[in-house]
Order: sequence, then structure tokens, then C-alpha cells
Amino acid sequence: MTLYIYKGTTSKGTFIRGEITAADALELSLILEQKDIRLVRCYPKAFQVFSALQYNLNHEERLAFFHHMGYMTGAGIGIVQALEDYSAAPKFRGILKDISRQIQEGKLLSQSIKAYPSLFSPLAYSLLQGGEKTGNLSSVFGKIHSYLVWDHKVRTKFLGAIRYPLFLFGITFTAFLFLIESVVPQLQSFLLQLNAELPLSTRILLGSIMFFKSYGLWILLSLSLFFFLFWTFFSPKFQEVLYKLPLFGTLLKNLYLARLSEQISLLMGGGIPLMEALQTSSSQMENEFFKGLLSTVISKVQEGLSLSAALKESGFFPCFFLHLVRAGENSDTLLESFKNIGLYYSQETDRNLERLTETLYPLCLLLIGAFLIWMILGIFYPLYESLSLISP
Repeated sequence: MTLYIYKGTTSKGTFIRGEITAADALELSLILEQKDIRLVRCYPKAFQVFSALQYNLNHEERLAFFHHMGYMTGAGIGIVQALEDYSAAPKFRGILKDISRQIQEGKLLSQSIKAYPSLFSPLAYSLLQGGEKTGNLSSVFGKIHSYLVWDHKVRTKFLGAIRYPLFLFGITFTAFLFLIESVVPQLQSFLLQLNAELPLSTRILLGSIMFFKSYGLWILLSLSLFFFLFWTFFSPKFQEVLYKLPLFGTLLKNLYLARLSEQISLLMGGGIPLMEALQTSSSQMENEFFKGLLSTVISKVQEGLSLSAALKESGFFPCFFLHLVRAGENSDTLLESFKNIGLYYSQETDRNLERLTETLYPLCLLLIGAFLIWMILGIFYPLYESLSLISP
């Protein structure tokens, strides 16, 4: 028996962490089901320190797997045969063999993959469970593949928008470190030998650099420790503040609204009831503040409120989102409403990314320009003045 650390969600959408002894991850999942808890993630406590190093599928492997399974099952080939025919990395191959063995012993595919929550998301589990009920697994594999493509596209655009500014800041910081270690000490020694009066810009520059050289490491360590502790204990509050930032907060909000709508429409389209779709979508969100928000909404709906009323009470969701949900409830077309909401906020996210890029690039150039001007006034100008005094 192994002592597992687990993370799961209740039927109300509340996240729970704990420890349970079980023979394996599948038995742990069954134990938690009896307690009305859906397993999200688990790992042996003995390997807690190294849990981040556990094997996981990258994006390309996930795409290739679901793409393969969609075409194979669509051609009438059985699940076991499709799993055995898939060419995978050795570790994943062993996992697929275990899943195939469990299916041959009489378990469903959804039950088999539940033993590997770090590899197969709650979204995939719920969709496959719905596909098994309707007998349309090939379509479900295709939907999961399409969602993964969409989600990766949005993430790539977001990272692309901030990659160039981060690169420029990295280059600037590297140049600053080079000045601290190589240029400034020699310049300071040279200017002191001349007994020349240093301009204010040079005194500020030298003072700033000497301060950073003396205390910079401690400052960086203190800031890192502060952000780590703050993120660990006050993550939801910090994330709530991020949503209120100009431009970036709007982008972040539209991004999560798009993801939520896409996931709910995907799940409801696969025959999953609304409440289960909400709970599954909540467990898919990395943002703790947004998870807590959805948990509150789920609790309100279970108490008897309509979805639109519960969303409105949260004070987070925009009028457009609320109007379309309310219209879907009134006309019994919630699935179509969430499809339209997902499409709208996907387009809004693209526009926000373009605006963020258009704002960040000039801002980065201005900051780097200001840094260069500071370097010129603080280093090269006094150096030029000193050399002009020496020359006949």
C-alpha cells in the first residue's frame, strides 16, 4: 500500500487536498468517488519533492495520440487495437499497455485513464465518459483534438506577445551586469585619478551601481522569497488584482472567459449535463481566483439560482456574457450560447493581444532608449570631458 497525496473536487466544485493510503491511483480514485470527490491529481508522498519531475505528455504527444485514436476508431477499429497500434515513447507505451490490459479485463476506457490524472485531464475523462454512453468515441477524440489545437494556439499567441519584451529586458539587464562588473570599476578608478568633479548623472549612476553591487544579491533573494510566499498564501488575491490591471487584466479576463465557454460548449455538446460541465471546467483552470469564482457559482446554482443569476451575483462576468447565458436559458439553447460566447471572446482575446503587442513594443524601446541615454550621460559624457582636458 502507498500513501498518496491527492487533489480533488467535490460535487459543489470545492477543491480538496489530502492524503489516503491505496494500492494504486485507480483504487485511490474509487475511494474518493465513494466520498463524492473527483480525483484531479495524485502522487505518492514519498516522491513529493520530485512530483514536478513525473512523466507527462507534451502538447505534440497529446495531439498525436487523440488524432490517432480519432481516425482509428472512426475506421471501425477497436479501442484495444488502436492503443496497441499507437507508436509512443517507451514510458507512454507502458501506460497504454496498462490501459489496454484494464479494458480487456472489462473496464471502460474512461475508467482506465482515470488512474492517470496527470496525463489525461478531467475534460478528456468527462468527454470520453459521455462518448461511451452515446457510442460515438471517434467524434469525442476529434473534439478533444480540436480543443487542444485551439487552446495551444491561444497560449502560443499570449506567450508570443510577451516573449519579445522579456527578451529586450533580459538583454538590458545583462548589459547592466556587464557594466557593473567590467566597465564601471575601471571608469571610476580613471575618473578618481583625474580628481575631476563628476556630473550629477555620473554620481547617481555610480552610486546606484555600487549599491546594487553591494546589496543586489540580497535584494533579489528577498524579492524572490517575498513573491514565493505571497504567491503560495495569497495567490487568489494577487490574481484578482491582475484582472483589474489596464489592458493586461482585460486580456487575462477575456482569455479565461473564452476557455470556460469553449470547455462548457465542448462538454455539453458531448452530452455532459451543465453542472458536471461547470465542475469539470472549474478543475481545468490553473487560476485559483477563477476556480474559486466558479466554485461559488456552482454552489449558487445547486441552491436553486439560475446560472445567469449566479454568474451575475459574482460581479465578475461582463454584461455580454450574462445576456447570452440568460438568452440561452430562456430559449433552452445554452449550448449554442456558449459556442457563440467562446467565439466572441476568442476574437476579443486576439484583439487584446494585438493591442498589448502594439503597446509593449514601443514602451520597451522607450525604456531601453532611456537606459542608453542614462549610460551615455553617466559614463561616456564625463569620459569625453576628461579626455578633452588631458589632450593639448
